[in-house]
Amino acid sequence: DPGQGPHESGVAVRSSFFAPHFDGLTVSGSVGAGVTSTSGGAMQGSDWNLHNNTRDGLYIDKATVIVDGLNLSSNGESGAHVYDARYVTFENLSAHDNGADPASSSLGDQAGLFYEKSNDIESSSGDVTCRHCTITGSSGSGLYALNSVDLWLYDLLLEENNPTRSPLVVDNQGLTLGQQGGRVQILGATIDMDSPGVPAISLDHAAAELDLISMLGNHSGIQWNADNNGNFPSSLSRTQISGDTSCLELTDHTALTGYGNTITADCTGSIVFQNSHANWSSLTDATGAQALQLDSTSSLHLHRPSGVDLTKATIASGATIDVAWDITVWVVNTVNNGIPNAYVNASFDAFEPSLESSTNDLGYVELPNFIGQRWTSTGASSHNIIDVSCGYDSVSNSTSMTLDQDRFINCVLPLQNQPPFAIWDTPFDGDVFPSQGAIFFNASDSWDLDNDPLLWTWSSSLDGDLVDTCTGSWQEPNSPSGGVPFTVNTNDTWSCSLSDGIHTITLEVCDDDHCTSIQRTIELVNQAPVLVIDVQPALSPWSELIIARTESVRIDLSQTFDPEGDPMTCWLERSYLGPSDPATSCPSELWMNLTMAETVPSVFDLTIYASDGINTPSSFTMPVELFNEVPEPVFEVLRSGNASEDEVTFDGSATIDPEGDVLEIEWWSNLDGQLAWSNGSSATMWTGHLSRGVHSIEMRVVDDRPEHINSTKVNSTLVSVENSMPKSIIETPLDTQVYTSSETIWFSANGSGDYDAACFTFPVNGSWHCAEAQPFAGSEYLVVVWSSDLDGRLTPEGEDYLIFDGRLSAGTHTITLSLDDGIHEPVLVSRTVEVTTSAPILDLVSPLDEEIFRSSDPIFWNAVPSVDYDDDNFTLTVRSDLLTEPLLDAVNPGETHISQLPAGTHTMEVTLEDETGLSSSTFLTITVGQSDPIATMLTPSNRDSIEAGGVLILSEESTDADDDMVAREWRHWAVDGTYSILSTRSMDEVSLLPGEHMISLYIRDSRGGEDEVFANVTVQSSLPRLSNLVYTPTTLIAGELNTLVISVTMTDADGTTEDVRVTVKYDQQEWQLNLTDANGDGVWEGDLELLPDGAGRPNMKVIATDGEGENANVDVISITLDISDPPSDGRTMMLVGAIGAFVVLLVAVAMIASRRRARFAELDMIESWDAFRSVKPVEPVESTTPISLEGGVTEAATEVEADIEGEPEEAKPLTGADLDWDNV
Repeated sequence: DPGQGPHESGVAVRSSFFAPHFDGLTVSGSVGAGVTSTSGGAMQGSDWNLHNNTRDGLYIDKATVIVDGLNLSSNGESGAHVYDARYVTFENLSAHDNGADPASSSLGDQAGLFYEKSNDIESSSGDVTCRHCTITGSSGSGLYALNSVDLWLYDLLLEENNPTRSPLVVDNQGLTLGQQGGRVQILGATIDMDSPGVPAISLDHAAAELDLISMLGNHSGIQWNADNNGNFPSSLSRTQISGDTSCLELTDHTALTGYGNTITADCTGSIVFQNSHANWSSLTDATGAQALQLDSTSSLHLHRPSGVDLTKATIASGATIDVAWDITVWVVNTVNNGIPNAYVNASFDAFEPSLESSTNDLGYVELPNFIGQRWTSTGASSHNIIDVSCGYDSVSNSTSMTLDQDRFINCVLPLQNQPPFAIWDTPFDGDVFPSQGAIFFNASDSWDLDNDPLLWTWSSSLDGDLVDTCTGSWQEPNSPSGGVPFTVNTNDTWSCSLSDGIHTITLEVCDDDHCTSIQRTIELVNQAPVLVIDVQPALSPWSELIIARTESVRIDLSQTFDPEGDPMTCWLERSYLGPSDPATSCPSELWMNLTMAETVPSVFDLTIYASDGINTPSSFTMPVELFNEVPEPVFEVLRSGNASEDEVTFDGSATIDPEGDVLEIEWWSNLDGQLAWSNGSSATMWTGHLSRGVHSIEMRVVDDRPEHINSTKVNSTLVSVENSMPKSIIETPLDTQVYTSSETIWFSANGSGDYDAACFTFPVNGSWHCAEAQPFAGSEYLVVVWSSDLDGRLTPEGEDYLIFDGRLSAGTHTITLSLDDGIHEPVLVSRTVEVTTSAPILDLVSPLDEEIFRSSDPIFWNAVPSVDYDDDNFTLTVRSDLLTEPLLDAVNPGETHISQLPAGTHTMEVTLEDETGLSSSTFLTITVGQSDPIATMLTPSNRDSIEAGGVLILSEESTDADDDMVAREWRHWAVDGTYSILSTRSMDEVSLLPGEHMISLYIRDSRGGEDEVFANVTVQSSLPRLSNLVYTPTTLIAGELNTLVISVTMTDADGTTEDVRVTVKYDQQEWQLNLTDANGDGVWEGDLELLPDGAGRPNMKVIATDGEGENANVDVISITLDISDPPSDGRTMMLVGAIGAFVVLLVAVAMIASRRRARFAELDMIESWDAFRSVKPVEPVESTTPISLEGGVTEAATEVEADIEGEPEEAKPLTGADLDWDNV
């Protein structure tokens, strides 16, 4: 997990205040920044290459980092992001192709170099610096500084960055609190871009010092708003000003200074001052045609401009442009010598106040930068007039001049002859010299304003004129009186002398008319010896002597001397011992030797004395601080051979601690790591093995004193270790033992190995010839090969076994073990092994010993894996002690055989016999218990469906391995969990009512063992069907008691229909009859007595109902009966009756039609009831003999005939018209 924050970086440093060195650091592919330094994570180093990281190449947060040679390329965000950090220095930085996507990231993340809040307060320390930095190819600005000051940029190159962004951006708008604020220093920058309209430099609310700036290509110059917190001033110097639409735009500058700026020919845009005040020296306009633009709150002071045409300037009312020049005044006398300390007064008729000054030693006064002319919105003023007056020694002169350029003014004073100027160099006033010491007198720089010849006179208050003491010879004017420097108390050309004492020396320099004198006091006195010492070991920078407790100190006095050469005595004293005995000489060196036998404080003063016997002894006191010394490691290497298997001894017994402290010793190898650490008495010795290679062996020594933590001393030496030969040993098989071909033989190379391989690479069991630790170069891969002269290679190809088990064929074998490390020749060892033939070996997969079966269980005899290691054919025989005959007799063991055993405990003998007669027997015990019967139902099957009226066939083939089954029951289960027995026979047939039924077969043996299986069956239901309706008589007589004999055939396959009835309805009369099937032949019969009131055609319906309520199934046959009046002879009555009948008929037809329409409407609604949807259509009778009907309505007769003859085109469901609606 890359983690969050610094932990997602390639390298993260935190709170590392001692700034570890990272040289040649390369980080790429990090999911975060390449390097992160946070919270005081100081770093330093050189030659870093941070590239192709997901975020910043280098991220610094509140840390100090110093890097020389920093390459940042192709990072997902800025090349380097410096946040809230002080004292960060980059030198020789190159940043290429860095930055995030401009469409979705901040300006800082797009920049090649991003400074944020670094620093936010300007101070005298903690600068953030980038020196010799090149930034190209950024996705945003080349350098972006946000709310950062005290930022120092030297020799900056920005090119080919995002053309839509300013290459150099400083945005300090966020620095608004308290003392926040300061300046950015850009000292040497070259910016190359081709982006018309885009500023090359954008400074927003920033104070800065810009120097040596060059802008190339197409751009809009510098855009600079200097309104900053703290009102820090800014400067712009030695800058090549250029641009297209704009060259320079200055806003809110309170005091912008600078010098040496040039408006180049590439400046085709404007130079604008907005609320800004600038003071520039040596501004040059290479075009001569640039029009400066000042708003009403701006001013410009131009000191010594060149080529600037102010007639083209746009100056708003209230704005001014001053042109200033330099004035040099030289005050001289009539012989053109400059007059020192002359008085000069300068006054101006405009712009400048008067001033007074004095000339320097050469007579000059420099008056720089005085306004000569002022330009306003109304034009130029007249040139300023300067009046200069000078004076010296009551002589004065004056002159005037127009200040329209730099002016040099000579002010000549016709002076009288002046005294010379005495210039005395040495000796200085108050100098002290040793007795008879050499003194150099020099006043040769004295001169005369009138060029008169001079005479020098030196005199002493003790010895008079010094020239009189001289005994040498010289030629005038090459003499002390001619101003030539000379030395006293030496044997030089002059041989002058000066006695000891305090002298007042008077120098007098004279020309022909005047003299100038100076006095100084010097002293010559016998001086104490000059103590010059050299101390070994050297003193600290604070003149302290810090030495080990037992260390000797040498004080070299060879350079100590007495100024007068007096004899000296020299000695030293220790503050804790008091004064020492007087010395008799001053040797060239003194020694201080401290021993453990004496009591010495840890801190004392050591004083060195030198005395000449005259003066107070010279002395030098040094504080001495004693420390406990870290012991020095000393050791030697002892070994019997150079191979890795040879034991090595490091003897460090010569290592001692001077103070007798306990030693802590670590032995270390650069290849094998830590070899040992100990603080015991045996720590100075180490004995062991080293891995192959060239080792740098270190003896690291320190004592147990707390102050010596991290003060370990190291002594090292190189030890070369060669590769060892492998060691080959056969532990087993033994040559003293005879093996069989079926015997598993243990092959062991215990004791073999190679000291160039770690012991953990060998088998766990055994004692191997190996290295205890992993060798530095890794463990060698040993090729281990076991082979037999009869069987060939014993281990598989590509497999190496030091230990394994296996078999050998019969015969006398020569077993060979080969170990090959790939470097040396293989190491071989051989042994003879005797192997005899063997019987087949049983490998019985099943059954297993002590396995338990039931008598019904099949037993699988699987000896297929059995083998004869002599490759002989063999057979399998199985016997039981409870059986008289073999269970299996000489069968093929390559097949699996199946048998069953009777109940009991069997001792089984399994015999394998090969073709040579060799056999092997194996015994096992099998327990067989009695088994329960197994119920097996043949029919019905679960989920069987029985057609309506069909029979259910019961059949089974149950078994009992013990042949003691005693009971069988076919059970029919009710929903309440009870059952009835349908049959006890093995096969039977039963009939069941329609519906779902659970049937089970139950079996029980004599032991009470039982089994039961179940099946669910469905018996389908059927619908009633009416047919063959027959009734007599066919015509009924009105007013008489008629007996209607009715028979109808009703078929119902499931035999569940018990309700068949007849209904006859005539007007208000109704007759009903339940038909019966007395003999069960399916014909339902009955006699219905009717006494109709009058003639007509009543409706008769036969209805068969199967079930009750809405779920009942109904079948209906409907016919129309004929009722006639009794017979008579009156034809008149017949006519009247016919006419009346015709009238009645017409009325009846009309009523019937009306009634039928109403009835059909009702029937249509009733037909939608669910109760009538399952009613079967009326089936036609089988007989084709038409029923003879007397009279009646033709329509009704046709209807009945159609029903009888089965003429309808299709069967129709029962409708409401078929029912007796008076009973519904």
